[in-house]
Amino acid sequence: MSFHRSIARKARDPLFVCVATVLAAGAANGAIAGAQDAAGMHWRPTATHLPSFAPASIAAAVVTSCADDGGFDTLRHAVTAADPGDTIDLTGLACSTITLQAGAIVVAVSDLTILGPGRNALTIDGNHAGRVFNHAGTGTLTLTDLTVANGMHAADKAEGGCIYATGNLVLNRALVTSCNAVGQSLSAGGAILGKGDVDLESSTISNCNADAQVGADNTVGGAGGGAFVFGTMTLTNSVISGNTVHAPTGKTAAGGVGASKVIAKYSTISGNSALAAGTPTSAGIGGAIYTSQLLLRGSTTDHNQADVAAAIYITNNSATGYANILQSTISSNNGNLAFGGIITQAPLAIANSTIAFNTAGGLGGPAVGVPNGVTATLESTIIADNVPLDLDGAGTISGANNLVKVAGQNVTLPVGTFTLDPQLGPLQFNGGHTRTHALLPGSPAIGQGDDTAGLATDQRGPTYRRVVGGKTDIGAYQSDPDHVFGDAFEATPPLS
Repeated sequence: MSFHRSIARKARDPLFVCVATVLAAGAANGAIAGAQDAAGMHWRPTATHLPSFAPASIAAAVVTSCADDGGFDTLRHAVTAADPGDTIDLTGLACSTITLQAGAIVVAVSDLTILGPGRNALTIDGNHAGRVFNHAGTGTLTLTDLTVANGMHAADKAEGGCIYATGNLVLNRALVTSCNAVGQSLSAGGAILGKGDVDLESSTISNCNADAQVGADNTVGGAGGGAFVFGTMTLTNSVISGNTVHAPTGKTAAGGVGASKVIAKYSTISGNSALAAGTPTSAGIGGAIYTSQLLLRGSTTDHNQADVAAAIYITNNSATGYANILQSTISSNNGNLAFGGIITQAPLAIANSTIAFNTAGGLGGPAVGVPNGVTATLESTIIADNVPLDLDGAGTISGANNLVKVAGQNVTLPVGTFTLDPQLGPLQFNGGHTRTHALLPGSPAIGQGDDTAGLATDQRGPTYRRVVGGKTDIGAYQSDPDHVFGDAFEATPPLS
C-alpha cells in the first residue's frame, strides 16, 4: 500500500491534475473549468442528456472544388466568407479527398456547420503540414459526415494535432484519425484540443498521438492522446481507439481522453496508451480516461495500457470529483507498472457492471483501488479474474449482491459478497453495440444480482432484458436462454 499512497499524493499535485494550467495560464486557480453536476451521483442523473449546442441554421455555400488554392468554389474560401450559423455543403463533391496546401483552415465565426457526404466518402487531409481546423470562435463548430486526417501541430507546447477549438466542437458520424501533436516541453490533444465542450455522436477518434519530446521527473509532459478537453467530453455510440500519449520522462495522462468531465454512453474506449519512463515519478497514468468527473454507461473500456491505472484514473480536483459506472465492462487493460483497472481519489459508484481480466505489473495493485478516505458503492457487480488482485484499499465500501473473487487484505467487503469464480466467457460481441463477457452456463452470478437502478436492459441495449424470470444476474450481462431477437445494429437505447 506504500506505493498506492505515493500515487495518491502525487495525484493531488495541481501540475499533474490540471494540464490546463500550462496550456491556459489565465484559467482560474489553475484548474480545468468544468461543469458542476450535483445530480451526477445519482443513477439517473440529468448528465445523461446531451449538452445543448446552438444549431446551425442557414446554408451559406455549396463547395464544388476539391482544390485548396483559395478559389471562390473551395472549402477554405467558403469558411472564410461564412457568417455565424451558416452551413457549408460538401455533399456534391466528386472527389474523395481535399488535401490542404496552406495549413489549417481557420474558422473565425462562432457557429459553423460543415456537412460532408459521409466519413467514408470524403477526407479533409492536413497533409502532415499543420492542423486541419483551427476554430477561433466562441460558439460551436460542427463537423458532420466526413473524415479529418493527417494533421500535425509541432511547437514547444503543442495543442491539438488535427483540431483546435476555443469554443465547443460537435462531431456527427465523423472520423478523426492519424493526427499528431508533437511538443518539446508539452503536448496535449493528439487529435483534438477543446477549450469548451466536445461532443461525439456516432463518431471515432483513432490512431492519434500526443508526444512530448523532452521531459523531466515530476513535471507534466503530455495529456490526451486522443483528445484533451477543458470542459465536458461526451461520447454517444462512439469509439476512442489506438491513441497514445507519451513522454520519455515526466508524467503523462489520458491515452484516450482527458477532460474535466467525461460522459460516455454506449461507446468503446479501446487500445489507448499513456506511457512514460515507467517509474513512480515518471509515469503514464489513465490509459483510457483521466478525469475528475465520470459517467460511464453501457460502455466497454478494454485493452488500454498505462504505467499506472491502465483503464481509468479519477482525480478529486477541488473536491468535486465523482465516478458513476453503470452496466459497463472494463476488461483486459494492462498497468505496466501498477494497477490494471481503476484508481479513484473521488467517490465511486459501480452498478451492474463487469470488471475482469485486467493486469498489473511488478508493483502490483488491484483492478479497483479504493484508497483511504474514499467511499465506493458496489451494486450487482462482478470484479474477478484480475491480476494480482480484484479489489483493495482502506476506503469505505458498501453495497449488495456483488461478486469479488480475490480481495486484498486492506479491504472490507460488504456482507454477503460472493467470492467465487464467475465463469465468464471471452470479451466479444454478444449482441448490442459493445462487447461483453457472457456468463457461462452454471455461473454463480446467474440470478444472484439486483436491479436497484431500475434498468430496462443490460449493457447490450434493446431486447436484452435486465430482469428475466423475475431474476437479475450480477454483472453487465444478463443471461436469457429464451432470447431470440436483437443484434449489434439495433437502435441505441433511450438516453434517460
